[in-house]
Amino acid sequence: VMASGPMRAWVQVRAGSATERWGRTFYADAGMRSIDLPLRSFLPIGAASAAAPPLDRIDSLLFVIDTLNNRPGASGSMTITEVAFVR
Repeated sequence: VMASGPMRAWVQVRAGSATERWGRTFYADAGMRSIDLPLRSFLPIGAASAAAPPLDRIDSLLFVIDTLNNRPGASGSMTITEVAFVR
C-alpha cells in the first residue's frame, strides 16, 4: 500500500448482511509498504455477536477513508496493489 501523503484508513470486515462489523486502522504514506493485518486483531465496531470476526460469516471487505482520521474536504489517493487472505 502507498498513499499520496500520510493517511490513516480503516479496513473492515462485515458479517450478517453488514449488520455486524470489525475493523482496525492502518497507516500509509508515500513509501510502498506491505501491511499484515491478522483478523484476530480486528475489534468490533458497534454491537457485535463476538469479540473477533466469525470467519465463516464474513461477507464483505471494505477499505474506508473517513473524517475520523482525515480532514473533511481533504483530497488524496491510496494505491493497494494486492490483497490476500492467508492462514
